[in-house]
Amino acid sequence: MTRQRLAGIGGIVRKENGEMIMTFSKSINLSTNNACELQAALYGIEWCHGNSNFHIILEMDSLMVIRDMDCEVRHCFREANAVANSLARYATIGDIHEIYSREDDMPDSTRGPLRMDMLNLVSFRFKKGKHSGWHYEPP
Repeated sequence: MTRQRLAGIGGIVRKENGEMIMTFSKSINLSTNNACELQAALYGIEWCHGNSNFHIILEMDSLMVIRDMDCEVRHCFREANAVANSLARYATIGDIHEIYSREDDMPDSTRGPLRMDMLNLVSFRFKKGKHSGWHYEPP
């Protein structure tokens, strides 16, 4: 039996030229990362269809989820998905269900990744490494 936990989903909908149409951040209770990725994709697709946007190109950073979908989906690395990841992270702080149509309305923690994305700048992910126990001292 898998344990349910508070998780968050987030995404960004853009025009063909990259201009933001809307972003979303929503708290959910799911058990796996892949389930969260699928829920975010479904939420974005439903929003697009509900707002008469029918030509959709979905970009995700989960290859496992992409393989299971029967539509045009493009893989992007996590570093290229920083806006969605920051929105999902924001949604984990509590019971949140927000749609933002303006950058100024977005949470502070998500504006930086959006600005970098709009400028086509690379977003680096720094991960605290585990110490291997090896230590090199030059002669």
